[in-house]
Amino acid sequence: MRVLDGDVPDAEVADFLAEAAHSDGGFVARTSDGERALGIVAATVAALCGEDIHQALRNPDLAFLTALKPPAIEAARGVLLAVETDATEDVTRALAVLDTTQRANH
Repeated sequence: MRVLDGDVPDAEVADFLAEAAHSDGGFVARTSDGERALGIVAATVAALCGEDIHQALRNPDLAFLTALKPPAIEAARGVLLAVETDATEDVTRALAVLDTTQRANH
């Protein structure tokens, strides 16, 4: 399985994601930074949609991400298989903004 070191420079992450979006199989991202994890999710979706990967990595569009339809979500999950971290609380907190079921219940 391929692994992305999410803490490498943006250009390396973008190159990796551009290639991963058009390859068979997925990858696992590793980072200890919650905001970086969120950026990687956004940039993965951008790579799949043909959007600006660099922009999504730096400035995730939460409205766009939370409005994705189930087939798009599944496509992203088929590419970004998991985020591994030693900072579980930080990454979980940052990614919680994508959990639309939680927002619907509040």
